[in-house]
Amino acid sequence: MYESATNRLTYWFWFSLLLSLAPLAYSVWELLTQQAHGDVRQAAEAALKHGELILICVPLLGGAIGEIIKNRQPPMIGKVTIGGISILLFFFAAHQCFH
Repeated sequence: MYESATNRLTYWFWFSLLLSLAPLAYSVWELLTQQAHGDVRQAAEAALKHGELILICVPLLGGAIGEIIKNRQPPMIGKVTIGGISILLFFFAAHQCFH
């Protein structure tokens, strides 16, 4: 069945991105109300300092690369190149986060 790009993007936004970020948003909200006393920056920093965002980004990246590569229509070299660059950027970001 053919899906429009808008439908696929909407589905991805609601069911992949927002649901993946829900635990992180809950952690920030909990820290805001209990420990940070309304300081959003302090709450976000406390919620992200152990690499939780990397744990969220890995499955999102994997799903996105899978979506790019699963359609085997030409140009395949472009899809592989974009997938490879995405993985390299992820490793660079992870290294910077934990270094």
